[in-house]
Amino acid sequence: MKGEAGNSSDAILGFADRLRDSRRAQPEQRRTFESWVVFRVSNRSLALPVSHVREILRLAELTEVPNAPKPVAGVMNLRGHVLPVLDTYALLDLPTTSATASSRVLVCLIEERPIGLIVDDVSGLERLQVELVQAVAADDPLARISQGAFPRDDQEALLLLDPARLFLQRASAFN
Repeated sequence: MKGEAGNSSDAILGFADRLRDSRRAQPEQRRTFESWVVFRVSNRSLALPVSHVREILRLAELTEVPNAPKPVAGVMNLRGHVLPVLDTYALLDLPTTSATASSRVLVCLIEERPIGLIVDDVSGLERLQVELVQAVAADDPLARISQGAFPRDDQEALLLLDPARLFLQRASAFN
């Protein structure tokens, strides 16, 4: 009996050692997640990093500004501060449409300046696994302003926009 217990405990300890050693041999797969604000423009699912979005507002009446650059739809009062608001359709070179009840303004921080961005609607906040982000097709007209595409079950891929490219590169095309 004593011999069997000794063999059994040796087998268990040996098994535990093999498990420990095999775990050390395999590199740990770490998952990295980032949070994105998901919205729609012209029936496309797009997203901006939550770190660049300060808040989401209902679209209020805009005051037009004479001689403003083309993507500027106007300005609005944001708690006593003037907020420039861009027409996302113009910014993305899409035919302009009318705002609806679900239209929103994403207040984004670009080079520490608040800038509003009109979108059709906001779906919410999503945590996305960075390792699953794929390249955007080269023929996609928005490829140059994106960081990648996130595949989603039974839906089109979510296009992850690069805020600097979206606001600075696209806006410079209007100057």
